Amino acid sequence: MQKRERIAPAYLQRVKDCLRRVIEHAASKKVRIALESRRGYEEIPTERELPGLLEEMNSAPLGYWHDFGHSQIKENLGFLDHAEWLRAIGPRAFGCHVQDCIWPAKDHEVPFTGDVNFEKLVPQPEQNGRCNSAVGAKVEGTLWRMKKILVTIFQLSVTIGVLYWVYHDPARRAQMVEAIRNAQYRWVLMGILAYVVVEIAAAFRWHVLLRVQKIQLTLPRLSGLFFIGMFYNQFLPGGTGGDIIKSYYLLKETPDKKAGALLAVVFDRFIGLVALVAITATLIGLRYDFLSQKPETRSLLWLLLFLLGASVIFLLGTFVISGFKLLHSLPARFPGRDRLIEISAAYHLYAHHWRATLVAFGASLVAHLATFATFLCAAYALAAPVPLLNFFAVMPVERTISALPISFAGIGLREKILQIMLNGLCGVPEAKAILIGSLSFLIILVCCLPGAIVYLFYKPSGAVARVPLREMEQEVVTLEHEIGEAE
Repeated sequence: MQKRERIAPAYLQRVKDCLRRVIEHAASKKVRIALESRRGYEEIPTERELPGLLEEMNSAPLGYWHDFGHSQIKENLGFLDHAEWLRAIGPRAFGCHVQDCIWPAKDHEVPFTGDVNFEKLVPQPEQNGRCNSAVGAKVEGTLWRMKKILVTIFQLSVTIGVLYWVYHDPARRAQMVEAIRNAQYRWVLMGILAYVVVEIAAAFRWHVLLRVQKIQLTLPRLSGLFFIGMFYNQFLPGGTGGDIIKSYYLLKETPDKKAGALLAVVFDRFIGLVALVAITATLIGLRYDFLSQKPETRSLLWLLLFLLGASVIFLLGTFVISGFKLLHSLPARFPGRDRLIEISAAYHLYAHHWRATLVAFGASLVAHLATFATFLCAAYALAAPVPLLNFFAVMPVERTISALPISFAGIGLREKILQIMLNGLCGVPEAKAILIGSLSFLIILVCCLPGAIVYLFYKPSGAVARVPLREMEQEVVTLEHEIGEAE
């Protein structure tokens, strides 16, 4: 280190001499040059030397290129504070190299697999002027895409693995073929009609919630937005993509009532959760002994109870935070703060319109029970006459666990859960129990497909062209933050 410091001035001068010649040529070609943060301390320039070099060169085409992995190594070795450095050099940044680093110096790793705190670092460029907002947006967009890719790969891996698990047995597949051959397809039609009831009830619920916000859309636009949201909630990773698309298009349809539009979408999801918790608690209370009689089913029941308990704690927590006006006591970067503020605002508004809220709650109950009926029709189509109350008692287990964002649209999980529950509790052959899950999914797919068709032709009033999901999400998140700041 002493030797490096002793000879550094001469080498820095050579760097400057070379850069002057390169910058002159680059400027003539309208090309910019960015000096990347270096990995080793002995390399030139260091973070201590770079600001002075850029200041002395004083050239617009010359800037900085931030390497997350290289700077993290420097932080791990105690040479700098990564966040402070990025905040200081941000105004001169042209771009960045997004990579992770495993302590202390194993860089070029996939983001989110090492020690780089992207959540803390990515906002740093946006806090400075000039080009930094663009740099921050590019970094954030890259991270968003990588997260989506990783989530999708994980979900597809789980889906394929579980599907292989439940379908790989040749004897079981032969039984499935026989069950399909003998299926009573009039019950499939009944299942489709039952899911149409789900859609009507859910669409009516959303209509009621929009009316509270004094948002009135024509029936074609209301139906179009609803079907688009339903389709993408089924098939986009995470299960909330439909809410983002529906929220974005609704914002474009109602530019003068953006906050109300977003709160209606949030409360639509929220009131559905409350209704599912109510149904689940009732059915478990009535059929606990039935559901817990086998070790395998008892394990799934306990998982359901854990998730149910977490939902109840969440609901109570939001009530307490809202009722005691604790929202603004939360730190600005508290996880989910903006969403909590949205829910609080929705509480106050929809509590004032309690009759409409009760109607929406009733519509949610109808939608959930009609979904259960759709699965029951699939069971009857495959000659699995399970008593209604027993079948409905199983459904909250399947609906809740398969909704976890660990498989693609719940495929695989749905089949495995029904295999365990219906076979263990109701004596349904495993092959038929698995098919009940797959057939129910196909029924739901058929009923949701109109959303994909509508999306192809739907043009919101306030949008001139289609935009990527990332941009939709960013606009929705921005509005959420504005609501949080205004409350």
